[in-house]
Amino acid sequence: KERGMLCFFGQRTAAEDVRQNFMAGIQHTEHLKRLTLPQVNQIRMSLCSSSLLQPCAGERWIAVGDAAFNVHPLGSAGVARALRDAHLAPQALKDSPAEYEAFQRREYKSYLTQLERQYTSERRWPQSPFWTAMSNGRDLGKTSVL
Repeated sequence: KERGMLCFFGQRTAAEDVRQNFMAGIQHTEHLKRLTLPQVNQIRMSLCSSSLLQPCAGERWIAVGDAAFNVHPLGSAGVARALRDAHLAPQALKDSPAEYEAFQRREYKSYLTQLERQYTSERRWPQSPFWTAMSNGRDLGKTSVL
């Protein structure tokens, strides 16, 4: 039995509407309908906003990659960060987890600034609720500290 996944990005406020109307919406498509119906039997939704784990380091442990902070899927860079963090891990564990945590906080702040710049520069869809929210700086993860 083949399995697959469909991913859609949107605002948190639209999530419940998508869940309730997903199957009806698929009925109105040309290609997705052939690929998914009647096989779709479960809809699972997950938030994908950015967040920072605090603390992300302690005595004899550190979080790396998405475990330290996860990035918005449209912002990308998760794999590169994970590899960088893995490279930093031995030294951080040996010397100073507090410095590593401060580094992750600075990186997260820089990431949010870049993400906001990316979304505020997009002007092709001024009527789209998703792009309006993003260009206004909402839903970018500024308050998502775990």
